[in-house]
Amino acid sequence: MQDNQIMYFKDENGNELPLAMIDAFDFNDDHYALFVTPEENLGEDEEPAMYIMKPVIQDGEIADFTMPTDEEMEAVTPFLINRLEQRHSCGGSCSLSLIHISEPTRHAQIS
Repeated sequence: MQDNQIMYFKDENGNELPLAMIDAFDFNDDHYALFVTPEENLGEDEEPAMYIMKPVIQDGEIADFTMPTDEEMEAVTPFLINRLEQRHSCGGSCSLSLIHISEPTRHAQIS
């Protein structure tokens, strides 16, 4: 995971959350990005948490990230799990988490 750029977000409690984007894909005419907890931030037996976000593209560049709606998450999660199982052989053990990213942090990190 050392080739992935680490981005810092804040959760709803104001805690800083370092994440690495490991995949980008299209589903139902929308763009999505998959982020994981960087290996250096994991405990000895801890598995990385995974987060799905939607990039906001402006002038061909990622300008921001938004959270998928509950309906989008329900639709994209099975697709993503299948994609991960095919690409990374996680054998059905891929667990997905949904977080709330604070608006000011997204703008500060992407700008």
